Amino acid sequence: MAVVEKYNTIVLYPGRFQPPCKHHVEIYKRLVQQFSKNAVYIAISNKTDANSPLNAKDKGYFLTKSMGIDSRHIIVSSKVYNPEQLFVSINKRLDDHSVIVVCGYKDAQRFKFTSDSYYRKYNSREQLESADKHGYIMFVTLDDFSMQGKYSNASEVRNALKDYKLSYEDKLKIWLKNTVGLQESDMKKFMQSMKLVSKESKSINDIYNEVLIEGGAAGHLTHIWEDASLTFGEIKEIISSVFSGEINKQELNEKIDGQNLFVTVIDGRVRFARNGSNLKDYGKEAFGLFQLKQKFDKNPMVQESFAWAAADIRGALMQLKQEDLKEIFNNGERWLNIEIVYPSLANVIIYDGSYIIFHDLRVVNQSANTTSINTSLRTKLFDLMKKVEKNTMKKFEIKDRQFVNVQPQNFKDEEKKYLSKLDKLMGEHDLNDSSTVEQYIINAWFNYLTEIESIEKAVFPDHVKGALIQRFGFGDNSLMKKSVILNTLAKHYGLLKQVTFIETNLSTINGSIIKPLKKIIIQVGVDALKSIDKLLTLSPSKAVEKIKQEIESVRASLQDVDNQSTRLKMITLLNDLSEFDLNAILPTEGVVFKYKDKYYKLTGTFGMINQLIGLLKYSR
Repeated sequence: MAVVEKYNTIVLYPGRFQPPCKHHVEIYKRLVQQFSKNAVYIAISNKTDANSPLNAKDKGYFLTKSMGIDSRHIIVSSKVYNPEQLFVSINKRLDDHSVIVVCGYKDAQRFKFTSDSYYRKYNSREQLESADKHGYIMFVTLDDFSMQGKYSNASEVRNALKDYKLSYEDKLKIWLKNTVGLQESDMKKFMQSMKLVSKESKSINDIYNEVLIEGGAAGHLTHIWEDASLTFGEIKEIISSVFSGEINKQELNEKIDGQNLFVTVIDGRVRFARNGSNLKDYGKEAFGLFQLKQKFDKNPMVQESFAWAAADIRGALMQLKQEDLKEIFNNGERWLNIEIVYPSLANVIIYDGSYIIFHDLRVVNQSANTTSINTSLRTKLFDLMKKVEKNTMKKFEIKDRQFVNVQPQNFKDEEKKYLSKLDKLMGEHDLNDSSTVEQYIINAWFNYLTEIESIEKAVFPDHVKGALIQRFGFGDNSLMKKSVILNTLAKHYGLLKQVTFIETNLSTINGSIIKPLKKIIIQVGVDALKSIDKLLTLSPSKAVEKIKQEIESVRASLQDVDNQSTRLKMITLLNDLSEFDLNAILPTEGVVFKYKDKYYKLTGTFGMINQLIGLLKYSR
């Protein structure tokens, strides 16, 4: 028979919640089920330290989001086992309430249940006395919630987030698996509180895994060596697919050297987006034609290309039936991703006309993230617009993506050559086929720091070396602040001069670390791109000649570049280009291909050439 309690019961669940994990949520839910939502309170302190990075305000944010608890049921107190202080916080009287405090068995040693002690062990079969006489301790265990295993508690999750050997993606998986209702943005917020990543710095994931098509609102398309999650076994698969021709089956299309723009129709009006903020909230901040023109007021040539293209697109779309537009764009939920090719605005590659290239039709959520690609509606839109373009479009012609075929010669010999080079690089850095690009960077930096230790006869502890690798190799400047390095760490280990050199020349060192892998991939690209069967380029031979002239122009202008840093970058790029023969200069930006649901670009030497010409252009 159930005991009828004489007093209203208050249940206090104190904890550090750094962060709130799945078992915390399960315990809270069970308490609510047993005692009611109004009876259960969470008790937290405002104390912060290395293992308790969240202050009370931040903990409140995480607890309300994770547990769904009313913020009025979160008590902040420095003495979570003092019922008198806690009851004052919630405006309750000790003499007309009983109190149960919940804790884990690991904290049992702090309580001695004697006849004269205030706290007694909770027994659901016994009637509770009022809180002015006694309080009750209710023990819970993780075993009750089937939470055994790795990362089953908050301290293990914190340790995982601090582990420099774990990739960003692995950390995110651990976070999502062991929390409830908390997203990637919450993990970043927690890591910021742990000083593992600053608000300004990019995460490893941001730096290496931006795998979207083209530029502008679409984001940055990834080179193979930029994707930290790729394994060397997967890189070998890609190389083999290039020289076997299998890559031709992976949506292989020419990468166009143009300007990106997104288009949708909202309430019957054509709207444009150039970045993620324009896409947010289903195009709430998207541009009309006049606003798009205003955006480029300071650059007349760019303004001209966007204005004419946008006007032509709008003209064609307005000739379509409203029911078709609604079906295709769903009032700002779907966006057409296009690229504008305008000869007078050519960057490096010369094209034979003014084109609007259809890439894809993206389903974009409220947060401006692409959730899927709608192929069938994209095809329907392309066909409808081709029917009306002659009567509505004055400057541009609509073109589909330029699908191409790579037809390499002597592919078995070429494949063997590059796989052999890759195996040699892997051996130098103690890697195997399952090792990732991220592990390559970690090992390369580890070897670099070990060499310094050997020369200077000094030893960095592993945790220090790990922090330095995260800082130097992945741009995580908050793991170890510069002031710590220069004023404490370097002086303590007698390596101030060496560490200062690294800080000053970090970009160059990182470039030299990735260069061996990058060079292999670029050469694969060069050999593959030589055999492309068709290009959008106006005149391949003229395009190559123009590129060579641009390179010579850079070489001749070096002495006129005042900025020493810019001049050094240009010299480095020229030296890198000199490692390839003139036949490596090709009249195309490269190709885009799909591999395991990600899109990559294979560009040969174009990236270096584009960067080189851009440096000269903006140094004048």
